[in-house]
Amino acid sequence: MRTFRSAFLVAALASTLGSAGVARAQAIPFDIEVGYRFLDIIGSEESYRSQINEREGFLVRGIHLGADGKTDGFPIVDHLRIDGSDLGAGPAGSLSVDAGLTGAYRLRLTYRHLDQFSALAGFANPLGALIGQQTWDRTRDMVDVNLELLPGAVVTPLFGYTSNNLTGPGYTTAFLGQDEFRLGQDLKVHDQEIRVGAGFHAGAFSGEFLEGWRRDREIEKDSLLSGAGAGNNTGTVLGNNLNLSSLTRSSVTDVNTPTSSFFLRGFATDAVQLMAFYVRANASGDSTDQENLSGSLVSFPLARFFTGLADNSSSRVQNTMWRVGGRVEWHVLDGIDVTGGFVRRHASWDGQDLVSSLFTGTTGYTGFTLADIQTILNAQTSVDRIEDVYDVQIAAKAFGPFGVRAGYSRIEQDLTVTEDPSEILVPGGQGGNFTRNINRIEGALTYGTGPFFAAAEASWDDANQAVLRTDYLTRNRERARATWKGFPWLTIGATGLWVDQTNDTLGINSKGSSRQYTGDLTLTPVKVLRLHGAYSKLQADNTIPIRAPQDFSVLDSVNTEDGQMWEAGLGLKLDKIAIDGFWSRFANEGSYAYRLYRGGARVDFDVTAQFGLIGEWSVDRYLDYQISTSSFRANRYGVYLKWRP
Repeated sequence: MRTFRSAFLVAALASTLGSAGVARAQAIPFDIEVGYRFLDIIGSEESYRSQINEREGFLVRGIHLGADGKTDGFPIVDHLRIDGSDLGAGPAGSLSVDAGLTGAYRLRLTYRHLDQFSALAGFANPLGALIGQQTWDRTRDMVDVNLELLPGAVVTPLFGYTSNNLTGPGYTTAFLGQDEFRLGQDLKVHDQEIRVGAGFHAGAFSGEFLEGWRRDREIEKDSLLSGAGAGNNTGTVLGNNLNLSSLTRSSVTDVNTPTSSFFLRGFATDAVQLMAFYVRANASGDSTDQENLSGSLVSFPLARFFTGLADNSSSRVQNTMWRVGGRVEWHVLDGIDVTGGFVRRHASWDGQDLVSSLFTGTTGYTGFTLADIQTILNAQTSVDRIEDVYDVQIAAKAFGPFGVRAGYSRIEQDLTVTEDPSEILVPGGQGGNFTRNINRIEGALTYGTGPFFAAAEASWDDANQAVLRTDYLTRNRERARATWKGFPWLTIGATGLWVDQTNDTLGINSKGSSRQYTGDLTLTPVKVLRLHGAYSKLQADNTIPIRAPQDFSVLDSVNTEDGQMWEAGLGLKLDKIAIDGFWSRFANEGSYAYRLYRGGARVDFDVTAQFGLIGEWSVDRYLDYQISTSSFRANRYGVYLKWRP
């Protein structure tokens, strides 16, 4: 309902502004497309909403208002533009306002609304339910405001504000006392930032300085769902049936982050441009968690059963991040440019966690009543990371139809991990000093003459060692594309992408490859008709060893993708009628086999020069060959009014 009201108010406000412009000497260009969308779903509504989520309801499909030059109705504005799309029933609506008065101010405002839904079927689902046990249905609203005073002056004051709200229910699970239980979840996150600074422009130099204050507050509340007290394990543990009779959990996290940034640009000569920047953020966060539960549970580390647990924890994290760098751009000759730069990134994390757990109603495995037990964990860890990036590149466009680009870059990473001994379960720990260097060579070649154009580019990465299991030692990426426009009515294009990466470190032995090929064809046999067709093929293979948790044996985790997509489109423009249609089919025969069909049509009819009617139809058909209950077919119909006063 709130989304409907917001969309309606936006439409009404823009219509009023547009009408005001018409009534005066200088009309404000304005158009709006508004109507209602209907939805019909056969199959899994959860799967449809998780993937597409375009729902039924009132919808402002598009709204545009713009004016340059002062109007009689708005003397303090000589530039005004409003753009919006998918406001109302759309899952991702947006609205932007850009207004200003030359030499006085410029105001930019952006609003975005996102509906985030996930309730997909789960593979590791012990209950065999139609959907998994971790789901959410949340709403995100984002507002960003930026104000410039005296734009174009030597000094321009800058002000900004950003607000990001995420709210909504969800479901999750908790592993407690050797069983897993499903919980209801309520999440509220409010992230806001205030910025103040100034931009300056003096001769050959310009720059910007900003100081910001950011605060993030997150509140999460969990509770045991009705009927979920038996847990996921229907059997017994040491002869006892485990269960929960109640559970409540609350978590509050506050993070404050002051930030500073500085950017400078200047010309040493007409051919040499210099740039430098510095960014710093110092985040400090505090978190408190409280959990109370009762039931019949077991703790293997304590070697006893227990009937109640009161868990309290408090943690503090300090995260300091900064980066500084510079860049030189040198225009050597006409068509030849050389660029180079250096960036240093630094990040450090220092955290401490204090956890107090009180186990009540404890009994031994033999049934003897024992005293309550309280455990306290006080752990502190730190991470310090420095990364230096050097790069140089030369580009030449002075070789007739040929263009050449070549470059080299080097990344030097230095990571220090200091672990707390109380957190280490395996002798030897996981701390220490780690270094990793990555060298990259890249190049590109273009050729264009007459109706033909071709381009190829490649990059080759080589690392001296891997720090994480997901790091690569070598990675190659090559891409080629070509287009031909031999006739005014025909365009042919093709692209190819090849990516390979490996890590042959003993005990890791991971490798991955990806291949993607695309061809497209556009025909315009007559002026009013446009036809388009395309074909794409995607192949991907990734392998990495993993350890099975049940017996600690090593096996390969293999993920393969083998997909093909066919696309077709049509556009027909007559006197007062425009018709557009599309169809696509994607089939994946890899590790997760599925097929997706999408199609639709739009008819746009101009009743008069100011009014028009629009009809839309679209269909999505998803066939899941792993979990058939996730399949669906969704038809959407829309009827819209278009108005251009």
